[in-house]
Amino acid sequence: MKILMGLGHVARYVLGAALSGLVFAVEAVLIYVALLVVAILFNKDVGGPFAGPVMILIAAELGVGVTVMVTLPALLLGDLMARRRSWFVAPIAAALCALLLLAAYVWGWGLAVGSPASETAFIWGVILAFSVLPLLTFMLLTYSSGAALALVARRRVAPSPLQPTTGDV
Repeated sequence: MKILMGLGHVARYVLGAALSGLVFAVEAVLIYVALLVVAILFNKDVGGPFAGPVMILIAAELGVGVTVMVTLPALLLGDLMARRRSWFVAPIAAALCALLLLAAYVWGWGLAVGSPASETAFIWGVILAFSVLPLLTFMLLTYSSGAALALVARRRVAPSPLQPTTGDV
């Protein structure tokens, strides 16, 4: 049973990470379509033939990076909080941890490249806005399945009346 529970934990995180990355790619497609519509409406250059695929590829790569470096550690911390407190505390702790990790990475990058604080704050806001849906997707899948696994683990099967008890041998 413990092996199945461990595989269940690994599977829910892998599936959550895959869906989170997919949400980043879908966001990139929607943003590209919106930019294409704006460019056509205002009679501007729509970019080359590789503009859409390259933008989607870059967004998917950044999505994998954000998922691995921000979302996964935040959800693992939330999972630890859920084991200590309850499953209702976990999403709040994970969201706050993701917010702080994202801020630390973006502000660290801003300091490393010498970017002004106003530009770094703007970039942090944009990345935060595009990271909300993947984070929510990952959290919804991970914590709902985690709560279900916790219920299954707590369920005790009543002994069968046909099974001998300790003294009926």
